[in-house]
Amino acid sequence: MSRKPVTVPTPELIFKDVRLEGYWHSVWMIQQSVTARQVMMNELVDLVLDGQLHCSPVEVFPLVEILHGVECAAQQSSKAIRSKVVFDCQEPA
Repeated sequence: MSRKPVTVPTPELIFKDVRLEGYWHSVWMIQQSVTARQVMMNELVDLVLDGQLHCSPVEVFPLVEILHGVECAAQQSSKAIRSKVVFDCQEPA
């Protein structure tokens, strides 16, 4: 999503039969039935539970700590592996 061209060596495309195809998740979700989306989510969950798929690191902040979360997100740019910063919008119990 960097808006930069994707560079692929031509021999990979010719001799190794590599194919490239784009995937736009939000469009796919709109085009699929609820059942198809549930099947896909179940498959992904099974892969995670089996250790075959790893989720990106996530740091969750309550909405009242929004400044701390934004600071954390700003510090992510220098890291090789960034954590996704998520804000929990639920009211505290």
